[in-house]
Amino acid sequence: MMWIFVSGGFLSVVSHRHKQGYLLVRARNMVHLQSAFPDAEHFTLDDADYPHRTEISKEDFSLFLTDYVMNMEYDNFKKSIREFRYSSICHSVWSLMYRYGIPHRGVE
Repeated sequence: MMWIFVSGGFLSVVSHRHKQGYLLVRARNMVHLQSAFPDAEHFTLDDADYPHRTEISKEDFSLFLTDYVMNMEYDNFKKSIREFRYSSICHSVWSLMYRYGIPHRGVE
């Protein structure tokens, strides 16, 4: 897993290089990170690809995912997004992945 698209934002998740049992959760928009992990300490590296970051234990991240899934009520992800710019980007990703899947339709 690396990228996660949730209604509240786009996150990049990788293993923490220096903290065993932790993940580095990164975002391009601080609001997305704060929405997912409001109680965590957040920091910014201005020259990074994903500048906004937090360190989350694997257990806490697992709880975040479980809570998200257990409380999910939408039947259309793109319509669940309130931020216009993020919604537009998600539509673009959907379109790219739709085109990717066309040659695989009907393949058994």
